[in-house]
Amino acid sequence: SMVKKGGEEPDVPVAENLLPNGDFETGEIKPWDNLWGSNQVSIVDGRDSKYAMSVISGEWKHVRQVVSVEANTDYVITGWVKDAVDMTLLIKDGGDSANLKQAGISGTEWTQVTLEFNSGSYTSVIVSLMGNTANAKGTFDDFSMVKKGGEEPDVPVAENLLPNGDFE
Repeated sequence: SMVKKGGEEPDVPVAENLLPNGDFETGEIKPWDNLWGSNQVSIVDGRDSKYAMSVISGEWKHVRQVVSVEANTDYVITGWVKDAVDMTLLIKDGGDSANLKQAGISGTEWTQVTLEFNSGSYTSVIVSLMGNTANAKGTFDDFSMVKKGGEEPDVPVAENLLPNGDFE
């Protein structure tokens, strides 16, 4: 087939990151909460950026934040971890009573983690980086949470300018 060259690329919408300061580029951990001050948290060099968050944790200790969500909606959290030992990415309901989903985190080099979950009947969730043992630790960067799916953008199809190019 033969098509006309050029034209503008279609606008592809970028999903909104619902996790504030997931890249830690503010140079602070806020709005992440070092729950009960129980973790040693510091800002360190980032993966491909200036800052990341380093956590020396302990058993059942959390660095977390509460995020507003739509009920009965699928979400995806992605992020990068390094030097992670005995940590869990945990999603709880906003009232802190039910675990919705969790995934173990490990890796010595920068490794991407992904966790998909459904918000159920809840309109807020807690995104938590939780230590599983007394030796728990990790460095975290570039975390995001987006709504899963949605409609694919309409991409215009180029008109074939070559008549009978398929010889049918």
